[in-house]
Amino acid sequence: MFKRRFMAASLAACGALLIAACGSGSNNAGETGPINVGITGPFTGPYADPGIAIRNAGELAISDINAAGGINGRQLKAFTA
Repeated sequence: MFKRRFMAASLAACGALLIAACGSGSNNAGETGPINVGITGPFTGPYADPGIAIRNAGELAISDINAAGGINGRQLKAFTA
């Protein structure tokens, strides 16, 4: 009985989250300026090598997107943390 109630509650919660995520009423058509994109990773310490590769790949992808016209005419700008 408990398992059935738990499953029903889980499905209801997932459904509510799905509806909330898809129901955004915001309209960002008037925004201008660059789109900020954050790149995170281990840039120092013993795992810096893969972290730097992740950062370089992200920056390369952003430069390719910007060279192709950006996203809806807006350029991307990378930030690392």
